[in-house]
Amino acid sequence: MWTADSKFSEATAEWNGITIRLLHQTPLSEKSIQNQFDAAKASFKWFDEKVGAYPYSTMTLVQPPENAGGAGGMEYPTLVTTNTDLDYSEYMHVAAMVTIHEIGHNYWQGIFASNEFEESWMDEGINSYTEGRIMSETFDQENILQFAQFSVDMPTVHHIRTAQTPTLDPVKTHGWKYVSRAGYSTNSYSKPATILNTVERVWGKDKIDQLLKAYYQRWAFKHPATQDFIAIANEIDPSMATYLNDAINTIKNIDFKVKSVVSGHKQMAGGYTFNDDGSEPSFSKPAKGDGFVHQVTLVRNGELHPPQVDVLLTFEDGSTETRQWQPDDTIPWTKWHWESDKKLVEVMIDPEFKVLLDKDFSNNTKRVAKQGNQSWRWAISLLQNIQHAFSIALPL
Repeated sequence: MWTADSKFSEATAEWNGITIRLLHQTPLSEKSIQNQFDAAKASFKWFDEKVGAYPYSTMTLVQPPENAGGAGGMEYPTLVTTNTDLDYSEYMHVAAMVTIHEIGHNYWQGIFASNEFEESWMDEGINSYTEGRIMSETFDQENILQFAQFSVDMPTVHHIRTAQTPTLDPVKTHGWKYVSRAGYSTNSYSKPATILNTVERVWGKDKIDQLLKAYYQRWAFKHPATQDFIAIANEIDPSMATYLNDAINTIKNIDFKVKSVVSGHKQMAGGYTFNDDGSEPSFSKPAKGDGFVHQVTLVRNGELHPPQVDVLLTFEDGSTETRQWQPDDTIPWTKWHWESDKKLVEVMIDPEFKVLLDKDFSNNTKRVAKQGNQSWRWAISLLQNIQHAFSIALPL
């Protein structure tokens, strides 16, 4: 691989014995140059700690000129091309993200030598997941976009892209067999990233770190396939492996929904009371008793559910309670009946948004009838649309 441009200038840096060379267009500010080196160093540091060592001594970053944008965002062993625009911005961190993403390819495809044409998720998808973690954990930039109080992180971007794409093909599909280019794109990049983000949030970061490190140690330079990745997951946690298998090899999906919430005062029975002495029976009307009776119905549309999911219950006095729902594989709903001394006003499935594969978060919450207005639903919908508009503008 070679490159040449009369406008190239060269800058170098080093991390742990790796020489990092940047061939950039002239002029480029020192802050922008340092941003590229910081992104590269963050990549090497994260992979060295979480996955495995970089086996080479050099990495070259190449900034293509504006009229060669098609050459940008590409990877080769020890050399990657960046965005054409590397100007540093405190609001958008796309230039750093692309560099982190392309360096990641030196691991997930370059070192493993997985089959990009037949199982693209093993490269693009795992890489899309780890780029988000590097941005957040090592590059110290959790959000890819930041405008005032509005921000978007990488897991959100991938969730939105996944939710917007119909589930018509399994993630593991030969690249030329997807129903459309959008199907290929989502199943190669965003959906596997969303699958792994869900695994991280449900099963824990320690387990997915263990999975990635074991995968590197066992399969570096050995052409692994999907079943090899899942087999290692099965050694760590069989339920995690089952979830990965269903998410990657089938078109199963999930959409949790709060179907109904009812909460009302206990009712004291009314009616006639007959006396032993034969006198006229007395009559009492039904009356409100002390405490409340609650009934909640939860529904899962789809089969791709984790072993359990949190459900947040909010009461009229502002207190909350979290219960565990263990979705049944045979019956797609559950109904809870119970009593308490406080009125229930709201139910929310997955309040921490752990199950990022959920196709629609807006139906995860329901309030008891007549409890305030529903303007918050419009706010959620508006936020999702804004985030979607930003996400489609971002490069893969």
